[in-house]
Amino acid sequence: MHSWSELELSKSRASVARILCVHPEVRAALARGDPVVALESTILAHGLPRPHNKRAAHQLQDVIRANGAVPATVAMLSGVPFIGLTDEQIAHICRSQNVRKLSIRDLPTAMARKEDGATTVAATMFLSSTAGVKVFATGGIGGVHRGIPHPLDISADIPALANIPQLVVSAGVKSVLDVANTLELLETASVPTLVLGSKSFPAFLHRGSSHRAPVTVQSERDVASVFLHSLGLGLRSGMLLAVPIPARFDADTNLIESAERRALEELQQQQLTSNQVTPFLLKRVAALTKGASVRANIALAENNAAVAARLAAHLSQLQKRAFTSFSDDKPHVLVVGGTALDVHCDPRSELLPRTSNVGVIRICAGGVGRNIAHAASTLGNARVTFVSCVGDDVAGQTLLRFMQQEGMDTRYVRQYPGKRSGVVSIVHDHRGDLAVAVADLNDMFGNEEHDGVPLANDAFEDITSALRTARIALIDGNLLPSQLSQVASQCAKAGVPVWYEPTSLHKCVRIVMASALSAVKYTSPNEAELCEMGRALGCVGSIEDCALALLRSCAEKASVICTRGEQGVRQYSCVNGRLQIADFDAKDVRSGMVNTTGAGDCFAGVCIAALAAGDCEADAITKGIGAATMSCESEHAVPKVSAKL
Repeated sequence: MHSWSELELSKSRASVARILCVHPEVRAALARGDPVVALESTILAHGLPRPHNKRAAHQLQDVIRANGAVPATVAMLSGVPFIGLTDEQIAHICRSQNVRKLSIRDLPTAMARKEDGATTVAATMFLSSTAGVKVFATGGIGGVHRGIPHPLDISADIPALANIPQLVVSAGVKSVLDVANTLELLETASVPTLVLGSKSFPAFLHRGSSHRAPVTVQSERDVASVFLHSLGLGLRSGMLLAVPIPARFDADTNLIESAERRALEELQQQQLTSNQVTPFLLKRVAALTKGASVRANIALAENNAAVAARLAAHLSQLQKRAFTSFSDDKPHVLVVGGTALDVHCDPRSELLPRTSNVGVIRICAGGVGRNIAHAASTLGNARVTFVSCVGDDVAGQTLLRFMQQEGMDTRYVRQYPGKRSGVVSIVHDHRGDLAVAVADLNDMFGNEEHDGVPLANDAFEDITSALRTARIALIDGNLLPSQLSQVASQCAKAGVPVWYEPTSLHKCVRIVMASALSAVKYTSPNEAELCEMGRALGCVGSIEDCALALLRSCAEKASVICTRGEQGVRQYSCVNGRLQIADFDAKDVRSGMVNTTGAGDCFAGVCIAALAAGDCEADAITKGIGAATMSCESEHAVPKVSAKL
């Protein structure tokens, strides 16, 4: 049996993720870490007769929703793999005569030919797991076919369970198969096999069998805990949970077994093989039992879906609790701001205009808010809730993958269908300083002529929830004035101090336009941005006059923390109506200047983390300067390795 290596799996999943069409509801739930349950479509196209199949499709989804999870039915439509179907797509799968049965091996052909296909257990596992779904509900898995006529006829479900880390909930192995040898093969493949609440392994349409349960678990929460530990160990295999059919639907043993024996005899006579076997057997058993097997099949599928939904909910809670427990001793900060894919261009020598320059091009996750959140977490050792948005495009998927690889919590980063993610092309000079940049952010964050993407209502709910424990909130200037006003108002009501990061010369005045300065306790403009914000308030004097005008509009005891590059930081505050100034020197860049584009973000991120931890403003600024220096010495906006600040 082939065993896929970690490198193969990683390459495969990255490739498939780019061509999956994930339903917006499913994508949003996965991004938040909410429970999602995958469903196969073979049971609809080839397992249940019409019209039972369409009714069952909606009943399964309703059961999953009723038990606290989001359903994600998987299928291939016109050569595109879908994770989550609309009602119209489900109806098409259920009525069309041209829907192929697709296992993993069939996916490339179906895609190339732009065919419609119903995914088997194996194919559903592969596609849904690639999308990030951890729990899958089905009726019964495939396994080893009975010895006559094909002793080596083994379902692809077995190697899928051996290689795809997903929790599969079923009523055991389909009863027309060789259950004993299937269990033996699962053991050989190191697939943990559990039975819920019974010491015997269920026989699909029957509650029990003569086969002993490999492991018995008494509660769904216990199952979720076992699977979470499996993920924690890094096991590549999946896990099978066998759930006995509810007692009131337990089929007539003699009737079912007699029908199965006759169907197997007919199968031998017709010499059917491969993926023709199981559909034929299920259809004949249904006919021979006059629909009794169909009714039992639907009942066990609904029961499995309910169990799977509750398991997914338990798993989501345990994962969030583990994250929270790990972070409880860390100060909590909220960051609401922009995310963008940064394309860095580093020339090897002095830039020459109007011609090609030899150099190195790097692609990484960026955006002011994202960089600050990352710095607060990795350099500042804070627990960060980061609220942002990306488009439902390749750049957005790449950004989420980069952030997850960096260990960032992406549950509150929304994806918007039909929108382009922010992309910024950054050209440095030969010293590492910013020479020029082109930012394509309008589709996501807007400008004066274009409203961009408003934060969804559930994003504001996330912010309200985070403000219950956050000690400070940072908002960047990528938000539209209306959004800035709403978030600042939420922070003021919660009594959480706000740090405003102006972002750019053009966007720095958005907080003034929002009439939200009264909620701002800290802001970190550079000198040009400080003057621009002062002018927006009607000040036409010196930079000190602009600072005083800004402080008088901000919250009580506010600080304007002005970043000045190599000259360090100047803190402006107002005491008894008089301007107070404190200077903080920059640190020497010991190992050479590499780039400066992330210095300001690292400064702000570590400052807010230090303030949340209880540091005084002077100590927080000193730590922030240390983080900015580290950023200048690294090719990454946020250095990967932190030192003591």
